Amino acid sequence: MTRRPSVGLIQFSTLALLGLALTAFYYLHESRDLHDQIVAAAMDRATALGNRVADRYEHFRARDDHTEASLVIEALGGTPDLEWSVAADANGVIRDATDHRLVGRSLALLLGHPAIADSAQGPPAAGAFDVGDSTLTALYAWTPSPRAGELQPGRAGTIGFRFQLARPLREARWAARRRAQYAAGIILVACLVSWIGNYFLVGRHALRLAEATRRLAGGDLTARVIPGGPAEVALLCERFNSMVAHLDDSTRELRRANGALRTLSRCNEELVRAHDPASLLDAICRVAVNDGGYALAWVGLAETAPGNRVRPVACAGGDEAFLRALDCTWGPEPAEKGPLGTAIATGEPVAVDDIDASPSPLPWRLAARGRGLRSVLALPLRVNGSVIGGLAVYAREPGAFGAGQQALLAELAEDLGFGLQVLQERTERDASGRALHDSTRRLQLALEMAQLGYWEFDFASERLSYDRHLMAIFRRPAGDAAPSALSLDELTRRFLSPEDAATVRREIAAARTLAPGETRQFEHGFRRHDGTEGFMSVRVAVAHDDAGQPRTAYGLSQDITERRAAERSAEQYRRRATAIIDSSLDGIVSVDAEERIVVFNPAAERIFRCTAAEVIGTRIERFIPAGLRAHHGDLVAGFAADPGAQAMGSFRPVQAVRADGESVLLEAVIFKGEVDGQRLFTVACRDVSERHSAERRRHELEAQLRQAQKMEAIGLLAGGVAHDFNNILGAIMMQVSLVQSEPACRRAPSKASRTSSTPPSAPPT
Repeated sequence: MTRRPSVGLIQFSTLALLGLALTAFYYLHESRDLHDQIVAAAMDRATALGNRVADRYEHFRARDDHTEASLVIEALGGTPDLEWSVAADANGVIRDATDHRLVGRSLALLLGHPAIADSAQGPPAAGAFDVGDSTLTALYAWTPSPRAGELQPGRAGTIGFRFQLARPLREARWAARRRAQYAAGIILVACLVSWIGNYFLVGRHALRLAEATRRLAGGDLTARVIPGGPAEVALLCERFNSMVAHLDDSTRELRRANGALRTLSRCNEELVRAHDPASLLDAICRVAVNDGGYALAWVGLAETAPGNRVRPVACAGGDEAFLRALDCTWGPEPAEKGPLGTAIATGEPVAVDDIDASPSPLPWRLAARGRGLRSVLALPLRVNGSVIGGLAVYAREPGAFGAGQQALLAELAEDLGFGLQVLQERTERDASGRALHDSTRRLQLALEMAQLGYWEFDFASERLSYDRHLMAIFRRPAGDAAPSALSLDELTRRFLSPEDAATVRREIAAARTLAPGETRQFEHGFRRHDGTEGFMSVRVAVAHDDAGQPRTAYGLSQDITERRAAERSAEQYRRRATAIIDSSLDGIVSVDAEERIVVFNPAAERIFRCTAAEVIGTRIERFIPAGLRAHHGDLVAGFAADPGAQAMGSFRPVQAVRADGESVLLEAVIFKGEVDGQRLFTVACRDVSERHSAERRRHELEAQLRQAQKMEAIGLLAGGVAHDFNNILGAIMMQVSLVQSEPACRRAPSKASRTSSTPPSAPPT
């Protein structure tokens, strides 16, 4: 950057140049005056000298003393600054001269000046002067005085002088130059003093202002100038400070507005890229902090649960502890709800310019102060016209949210609400699309699995459109480029017999009378492309036009050939099973989970002496004795709860009651199973009353026989025991007799000896 001269230097230079110009003018003017003075003095001196010389020369010429006259001329040679002097006659011929080389020459040629040359032709009355650059030439005419009668009239002559003015002019110029130098020095000193005074009074303040301006140009908005100096300079400094302060405020506001605008732009980009509300809200908060330059941003959703609290769902620049400390609510209670709660409750933006200015110790203020947050702007979020939550943006400086920023951030909140609405609609649409796709896929899969063919019949054109599944039922080759629509006549001719074609025409004609929502079902046979026969089940619905007339019949056709075959097989199996059950000699009774009879074969009819029609649907407990019903219920419940048991033991006797109340003894076994998801219990039983009576009689006879055999064995045993006992008793009695026959004195020592040497024997029985 080119350094420009300061104001003081310009002022100093201007004054110096002006002083020098004045000095030069003064020098020229003074030189001219001195020149004029010197010339005038020289002219006066020449005039005086000429008059005196003329008088003396006339005196000597009158006496015709040429020698004396020449001496007068020669005497003039010693006059200072006199270059030459001449005396010429009336004809202009030099007669005398201080320079003898000039004698005899023409005075006019010597002078070379037209005016003087003209005057030289006739002597001037008062004299003629020629002022050169450094010479002064003067001519004076002289005539004989009337007193000098000696001379003849007409003998007038001319006396001429030339003075050198170079020295006096040079001295005059030096004098003028010295005066000009003195004046220039005085002017320069005055300019220097003025410059120094200007610097101290104005310049230093101007330099400070220039330095502040340089800092301001470099982007330093803290540049300030202390007002000082003259009133104008102080006012200029104050205006500069005011301008910088306003520029600082405008820059801050512009920076904030740019941040808000940048945030709005980035948030719109996030709206386009977002796929779900959670990621969108996180991205919005992150953009507000990273791109917008705000200290903290969080989004809360209004909860309708008791307490009406605002639940934080996204945050950037803060943590969970801060969000918990906010304790934000939005309900109608009079307690202060915080900026975001108020914005949600009122549906209007809420701005707090300075959080520190309020002495209220509310939780949200304390939490904000603890993190150095000074201002906050809370904005409601609307989805489909309803406030669902809010966005809160915090800044670290007070008054950070001006009108422009509030407008931009309010637009951001509107865009965010619209984005949430779009995402919600997109989610619902995607869910509907996925549901429709899944439904269509399941429908296609169901059509394929169920072998269903879809077709549409237009009543006006009598043409039938169909899909590939219908052609698959007819077993048309995959590579056969069959048309996707046929007339009804062509379809019946290709795939239906005359009887089936008549059935189809009749049913389609009858479908015209179907009301909206009603369906009609029928079955018919068909002929496949390979010539095999099959059966088809058809369900028809009808769509009506605006006038209520039938427009199109929609139908689903299913190949039921295998089902028909399965039904025939099942019917045959059922008949076989029924025949087997009916021909069984054992009674077979089946009950459901509620113990209601569902099967009762003829053998059971004979055992219980009642018909199946009488007992089907009644409970099995009618055939159980009253005293055993409770035990029967527990037994069946335990059997049903055992997943590994299929049969309850083997045939064993149970007591039952016939329909007429007679008690009967049966052998029965219980089986369990499931049919169509319902549990069934089947009892196989046989009447064993007579066999049981015969076995009881046999058991009685066998018992009597065993008793007789037992008594016989006991008799034999008793006889043997008595014989052995008698033998032992005889020996004992003999020993007793011997003991009693010995003397007492021999028995005592013997007894003592026996007592010490052998243990006593058992006493006799």
